[in-house]
Amino acid sequence: GFSSGDVRFGYRSTPTQFRYNGSREIPSHFKLSIHDEEARAVNLIFDLYLKGLGYSAIAKHLNEQKIRCSERSQKMSGKEYNWSPSSVRNILLCEKYI
Repeated sequence: GFSSGDVRFGYRSTPTQFRYNGSREIPSHFKLSIHDEEARAVNLIFDLYLKGLGYSAIAKHLNEQKIRCSERSQKMSGKEYNWSPSSVRNILLCEKYI
């Protein structure tokens, strides 16, 4: 349950310990927890895929329903609802979600 690097969409990373570098506190030993709103989006992606929708159709549906994309995608595009077929595909093929 500990993070080893990049945190996936639907999860958050929270420090469980802190260490000190001089007088500066540095977080360490990060634990993963589920982000409920994003987890619902991940579940919806799998549900739509199981109903036969393709990557493009799922991305279009998520954008039309105003379901937020990842924070990274929001920062890069400047849009809250910027799902692409490749982001849907990455979620469907990711072992962490499967």
